Amino acid sequence: MQDDRKKNPCADYGRGPDAEIERVVAVRKQRNLLDKGFDESFECGVEQIDDIRRGRYDKEFLRYMFQAFDPCRYHAYRMDACKWQYITHQAGEYVVSDEQGACEQDGQGADRNHSRYFLRRIEPTGPIYEKHAQHKIFQHGHGLVYAEDFGPVDRQKPCQETCCEQHGSSRFRRGNRWILTPSFSLGWNVARENFWEKLADVVEVFKLRVSYGELANQNTTSWYPTYQTLGVTTNGGKWLQNGALTSVASVPGLISTSLSWEKIKNTNIGFDFGALNNRLTGSFDYFWRKTKNMVGPGVELPAILGATVPSTNNTDLTTFGWELSIGWRDKVGELGYGVKLNISDNQTRIDKYPNPTNSLSKYMAGELTGDIYGYTTIGIAKTQEEMDAHIASLPKGGQTAIGSKWEAGDIMYADINGDGKIDNGSNTLDDMGDLKKIGNNTPRFRTGITLDAQWKGFDFSMFWQGVLKRDFDPGENSMVFWGTTGSGQWWSTSFKDHMDYFRAEDTASPLGANVNAYYPRPLFNNKNHKTQTAYLQNAAYMRLKNLQLGYTLPKSLINKIGLQNVRVYVSGENLLTITGLSDTMDPETAGIGKQGGTVYPLSRVYSFGLSVNF
Repeated sequence: MQDDRKKNPCADYGRGPDAEIERVVAVRKQRNLLDKGFDESFECGVEQIDDIRRGRYDKEFLRYMFQAFDPCRYHAYRMDACKWQYITHQAGEYVVSDEQGACEQDGQGADRNHSRYFLRRIEPTGPIYEKHAQHKIFQHGHGLVYAEDFGPVDRQKPCQETCCEQHGSSRFRRGNRWILTPSFSLGWNVARENFWEKLADVVEVFKLRVSYGELANQNTTSWYPTYQTLGVTTNGGKWLQNGALTSVASVPGLISTSLSWEKIKNTNIGFDFGALNNRLTGSFDYFWRKTKNMVGPGVELPAILGATVPSTNNTDLTTFGWELSIGWRDKVGELGYGVKLNISDNQTRIDKYPNPTNSLSKYMAGELTGDIYGYTTIGIAKTQEEMDAHIASLPKGGQTAIGSKWEAGDIMYADINGDGKIDNGSNTLDDMGDLKKIGNNTPRFRTGITLDAQWKGFDFSMFWQGVLKRDFDPGENSMVFWGTTGSGQWWSTSFKDHMDYFRAEDTASPLGANVNAYYPRPLFNNKNHKTQTAYLQNAAYMRLKNLQLGYTLPKSLINKIGLQNVRVYVSGENLLTITGLSDTMDPETAGIGKQGGTVYPLSRVYSFGLSVNF
């Protein structure tokens, strides 16, 4: 017997209280869900578990917990110093988060210096049991592990979670004060079913997911938006009475007594997969979110009303889109490397809004949000004769609806509806004059790419982010883009790019003539700055957000001086940007702030670091 133990330290497995562990691993072997190397490291690695200390989590042990027990049916917890810590497996790492809880005794003599591990079972059709599982399967010097039963080990069933909440708010009137928000989620790892066994060696994980949930949004900006209140200002009057200014009250604005909750209905379907020994992993989701009774601008009423129309629950919209994540991680010899791509897209459509005239300045039912309507640009008139000929081709009003005194260096707009003048008609969908839909400012195809590699102590990582499609209208009064604006000299500026403005052949400017300029002649007037095809910007971009190179010193060197880990690294942020956007703007901040983007610019940062663990 002694000789057997020398050959196999786990020879007594199955003869004592650890027999259940052996049974669990044996079942996993039959289902081909654990590789041989892991079985050996677990069965013969009992002494490794004793290395668990406070604040350190043995990965092989946690790996067992997550693989031997279905995370769709169980949640893993760690009790440490009377504190619950919820353990999840994310991106190859074990993440521990604290939960509130009291220190409970289990009769095993555990104290504040011990770590205890538990599995909480999730009912197939109900919530988590809020009690400890009763079946002990393993005990060692620094931890206890419990499981409620072994059902999921033999066969995984679809798991479901349901929730129902009721929300109330004192900001709404009695009939609109309460709202019910149910939700549920359903997941099924098809790869755990018997009919998948032929594919199990190639595709280890294939989980289908579907979820539906409702959220309530209290979209108000005041404490009592459904009641008229008088605004009182102490000593705010203009007359003296008894030697003091009078207090005044202002007439309240109109309110909507029916104001209530916005309800957001989210639906998501998707799947997760892991293949080729989980070297290839990924997920895909398609979602749509319906917002009902959204608080929107009040319906347009005649000006004779003499007051601002209050906002009401008058809008429905739908946001729909998808998300894709796919990654590859492998090791070739001593070189480990990984690649991960994330890309997503979404759009929003207005389903209902009271806009009977289909005004272009308001929401329109059936249209996407972010649509850009603008004029078609013919070009910049290089001579006065060219501009005069253009104006003569518009006998019913020329470009006077936009501006006057048209000269060389000004924009020539196209008469696309052929009515002999340039204007925006009634500014409605049915009568937009010479406007047309020229783009959409919604960021599309948001992308993130992560690359990393490790080799003999060296490590490398790179992260790119970007938006692959976005139209951007700088706005007619953007000094950041145009330089000069209709707001006058105090709201104008001059960058290097603005020097590419029109200058006639006979110019007296020391810069010389520039009849093929990008910008029209600079004016304190916005007639050349209308939304138009020539200056619609392509705000798509890809940016190298972070690049890092590091080296970890060999432990054989640093352990001699009492150190656990020493790493040096160099890092850079915002190192490279690929975009077609004007150099006067940054693609991440375009349109933010005043005057088209007056925000503090993103900086290019270089850094050097040293990380030391004792």
